[in-house]
Amino acid sequence: KVQKNYLSPKEYEIMTIFWSMDKPLTASEILQHRKEGTWAANSIHPLLNKLLENGYIAAAVVFSAQTSTAVEMSQ
Repeated sequence: KVQKNYLSPKEYEIMTIFWSMDKPLTASEILQHRKEGTWAANSIHPLLNKLLENGYIAAAVVFSAQTSTAVEMSQ
């Protein structure tokens, strides 16, 4: 049996942020662009992890004055 992965409304909102920005984003940047009150800030990491596990996004380490992890859409 083939399992189909569907985006939840919260996952879809995160993906629309990626699509509209068209660049890798940090979790903080994603939170800045979310619709107010749609989901709690502390739920960003589990949502990103699920998108990562399902192959919708990929993680990359970006080196700067402050090292942070940016998340980008998979190609």
